[in-house]
Amino acid sequence: METDKSFLERGMNHQTYTTNYIVEVILRVDFKIRQKISSDIFNAFRENLKIDNIEFKEQDVTGYTFQLAKGNQEIRIQDIGKRGIFEIPNDNAKFIFDHESFLLTTNRYERFSSFFELFKTGFDLMCQITSQEEFRRIGLRFINIINLENIPQEINWHEYINDKYMPDYLYFNNVFPGIDLRRNINTFVLKINDYYINLILGLYNDNFPGKIIDKKFVVDIDCYIDNVSLDKDDILKRPPEMDILTYQLFENIITDKLKKIMEGGQE
Repeated sequence: METDKSFLERGMNHQTYTTNYIVEVILRVDFKIRQKISSDIFNAFRENLKIDNIEFKEQDVTGYTFQLAKGNQEIRIQDIGKRGIFEIPNDNAKFIFDHESFLLTTNRYERFSSFFELFKTGFDLMCQITSQEEFRRIGLRFINIINLENIPQEINWHEYINDKYMPDYLYFNNVFPGIDLRRNINTFVLKINDYYINLILGLYNDNFPGKIIDKKFVVDIDCYIDNVSLDKDDILKRPPEMDILTYQLFENIITDKLKKIMEGGQE
């Protein structure tokens, strides 16, 4: 089933904010069949990517096996593949791929178009080198940490986050004297036609297990399709749709007051 086009069309024109709270974006595809990845494949990827100043690291991927021998349980660690990490300092981005998946991640996100163009460059090259043609999953994840440390007064998150996503028990300290809230993370699993979205919201509390002293709110949106058969054309068609869905959901989560701050207005 295709995603409702009217829903997608409503999100085609993204609001451009002066400030965003995105700390990491990940676009990942999982192979349908595990691949045999060698150092030669990593070298070919690095040489043909044609991006200056790439920093490359190769790692062994290990796994655990459990065996019972004469009544004794034994755990063995074994190498199951290799992982290549290709860091691009100029973009604060990196490609990572191994026997199971290929991804692009960045912690300096500005716009989807440039991020997706970089992904397509790496993805096309990876497919060419590995002859990879079938995939079972694709996911686009935006991790936002809304940081309002510059606001001097105590934060009432109901003013910045839509009440539909803000359970009242966030403030249950006043209901149960002597009980002190230290962390509140809420998980929602949503479905929009053939897309699933894992939505994680709340106060992570960097000071845990200490008191909540920071003014940070996590909005983690992971949109994906899983356990299906996708070819290369499918992989390149899906991310723009997922970008629109995650954008529209984020817009629904935050209030006009937060949007004003992101547009460059003052609190």
